[in-house]
Amino acid sequence: MSSEQTYDFIVVGGGPAGCTLASRLAQLAGKPSVLLLEAGGRNDDRSLRVDGTIHVVEYNKYACPAAGDHGTKGVLGIGYAKEWEQDLPLVLDALEQAGFPRNNDHNSGNPIGMALSINSAREGLRTTVTDLLAAAPANLVTITESPVQRVIMEGKKAVGVESNGNQLFNIPVVHDLPAVGQGLRDHLFVPVAVTRNPETNDRNSFFKHQAAMASAMKQWETDNTGQWARYLSLAMMLMNEQSVGEVRLQSSNPDDPLLFDPKFLEHSFDRRACIEIYKHLMEVMNHPSFAKDTVSTIQGPSSESDEDILEFWRNNLSSTWHMTGTAKMATAYVTSATAADVLIRDYGLDEKARV
Repeated sequence: MSSEQTYDFIVVGGGPAGCTLASRLAQLAGKPSVLLLEAGGRNDDRSLRVDGTIHVVEYNKYACPAAGDHGTKGVLGIGYAKEWEQDLPLVLDALEQAGFPRNNDHNSGNPIGMALSINSAREGLRTTVTDLLAAAPANLVTITESPVQRVIMEGKKAVGVESNGNQLFNIPVVHDLPAVGQGLRDHLFVPVAVTRNPETNDRNSFFKHQAAMASAMKQWETDNTGQWARYLSLAMMLMNEQSVGEVRLQSSNPDDPLLFDPKFLEHSFDRRACIEIYKHLMEVMNHPSFAKDTVSTIQGPSSESDEDILEFWRNNLSSTWHMTGTAKMATAYVTSATAADVLIRDYGLDEKARV
């Protein structure tokens, strides 16, 4: 990338927001020149789109989304897996008998109940943010493996970037925004794994045989179908966490990774909620309708005491990659007294949120 090159817009980062912004800018009527810089490599290996870890399937009894609740024409395709596990109906029926109400669409606005998740996949093929660039016009230039070391400023105006530079430098404060990097929110989850009666499914015959997996991969490469287009998993996820994390610089070297601290389980509400989530799940999994085909527990707490349940969460939790909230640019105000009451009551916001 020559220092003589100029662009009307430079977008740093090829994630969902960056790809969307760059593509939309390039399609403006004036056809501005747009540069998209991405620190990572190209994402054009088709094997990365295998739909084998998505745990849902389209079946009207269990998944029946209303057309008005979901778009169908967007570039980023969503949907259910084309293939489904042999015992998925058995598991879902057992969970319903154990007391989980069925929810045919958890994105309808009603999140309560057992639902099959809609995922970033369409017709057996995973979708990625690079799909947003598939029809990008020629005035959008994308350069991968181009981490940005610094934003070049003229006063308080950003006029360019430095990418792949070798210089180490101190980072001067041009405009102090202490809220940037604060307010990190994320959803956390832990998987629960059990061994199920092998007569109810065909997982052993698949995952224990290299030839079967290789044959299934050839089928997927042909038409996106077969056993690599399905998967079944069970996980507990905390959706309304109260812990708030942060993102900080590690050093003055812009090539050093950022320090992420989600502060998972720091808030007492989150700890109590995770304990109760597991206890509720165990009530269902111990129900005869489900337990009759459970052989053993592969992954779970050493006992059902609060302490061991919480320790299990601590040792096995993971991010769902739903990070948000660290780029606050201004003071947020709640203009409705009713809304303020709800936010203060349910989310622990400071009374200053009230206007």
